[in-house]
Amino acid sequence: MPRDTLFVRLANYWAVPLVVASLLVVLLGTLYPFTMQWELISNADKSEVLRTFLFRRSGGGDIVDNVLLFIPLGFGLASAKLVRRIPAWPLLVMLACTGLSTSVEFLQIALPSRAPTAMDVLTNTLGGGLGVFAFLVAQLLCFQRLSFAFVVSVATVGLFALTIPLQRTARLTNWEYPFTLNLGSQEQKWRAWTGTIRTLAFSPVAASPEELQVLTSQPTADPSYPWNAHYDLAASNPLEDQTGTQASFSPLRMAAINAGPEGVQFGVGQALTINSDGLAPIISPIQVADQITMVIALTPGKRDQYGQIMRIGDAENYLNLMLTQRGGDLIVQLRTPATGEHTDRMISLVLDHVFDQPGAQVIGLRYQRGVLQAAINGTLRPERLDITPAMAFFSLMLPFKANNVLTRYDWFPTLYALLYATMLFVPVGLASALWASPRWHLSLRRLLELSLALLAVGAYAWLTNYAGGHWSSPELALFQVGVALTTAGISGVMIGRDPPA
Repeated sequence: MPRDTLFVRLANYWAVPLVVASLLVVLLGTLYPFTMQWELISNADKSEVLRTFLFRRSGGGDIVDNVLLFIPLGFGLASAKLVRRIPAWPLLVMLACTGLSTSVEFLQIALPSRAPTAMDVLTNTLGGGLGVFAFLVAQLLCFQRLSFAFVVSVATVGLFALTIPLQRTARLTNWEYPFTLNLGSQEQKWRAWTGTIRTLAFSPVAASPEELQVLTSQPTADPSYPWNAHYDLAASNPLEDQTGTQASFSPLRMAAINAGPEGVQFGVGQALTINSDGLAPIISPIQVADQITMVIALTPGKRDQYGQIMRIGDAENYLNLMLTQRGGDLIVQLRTPATGEHTDRMISLVLDHVFDQPGAQVIGLRYQRGVLQAAINGTLRPERLDITPAMAFFSLMLPFKANNVLTRYDWFPTLYALLYATMLFVPVGLASALWASPRWHLSLRRLLELSLALLAVGAYAWLTNYAGGHWSSPELALFQVGVALTTAGISGVMIGRDPPA
């Protein structure tokens, strides 16, 4: 039996699923949102398209993404026995990647949001070549069962090690200071918000869910809570910080402050602002603590408006934190490396039907260890944004428009968690099947598989918690064990160690 027969057989078995999955990811990453305007191809200035294609540069992040995008495709094509029967098949695989990339770049002419470039073709081809190289190296290293088990185990440890940097993308490390804090909308028409704001308070100490419900049960902020900024816009001095330590608000395009017992009233394009120098002492402790509690009490002027209520950001749509009313819904955008930093590209927490009923609303937010939660009028909302390693992985890998679509559905965090668990625990099951000796009794092999699965589940949960996240839920842990044991069982049959059931 050739030394690499086991690896080749397993790779060939999974070649077609890997190629299909890779093609789907490539199409999603390069052609989404699929809103083709075919007339752009026929009407395009061919000399301008060619000039752009040849000389347009790609950013460093795009180059890395384009290389990584085609590595699984190159590996999958190299794994197919049918492909390897063709002379000079490595060159053929790279040419196939070049052809696919060139076709995609041509189709991007019909997408106004895309710009084809020769650099993408080169980096995609390089990615396909790296996939072929990875297959050849794996074939060389996995010359027998135990060496195969060692390689898979090392790769699995590497995948698990990604948990720490992925979870740490939930931190507020990319919060910026040359921003302003605005209440009301800066814009005169677009996204103009009207209404009354009574209270705004910030703290670098994250309230517990129970505390958040108490804090939002009354329109004024609890003075005993450790606020580092507290503005009572219904007070006799409505623009001043009640703690006496922070900067005061200044009117922005407001002829006069219309303040009353319900707070300050905002018309179209009217806003209160704190400049960057005054804002830095407020947000600096929040960034250092990696947590925040915010309470705002407001009464919208109308239900059917789409406007920015509160924003910590700049005029270019980059922000740290923003609350937006979209009809009856409240949209919360919080900046982290995982969620993004541009308003049109950020993963958001959407709270439905907050403003369906007229009247005052007291909104409280808490963010700690990757979890963003909200309470409205003393009631904790069931919606939450949980930045797990799974969500961070896909939010960083998928194009931002795909993430914007997925955030509209309640099931997308679950989908991310299941896909990420599958990616991590299939290698765990394969490694356990390879390490188990054919001479061992069936019960001993099953014990090894279960032990390694439980050890991997515990390692993932600990790494997530260590990196600043939360422990895995029992349901996710059970799914992870199931993936590992199922993979081990299938692998045992494919290896020929266990007879089919």
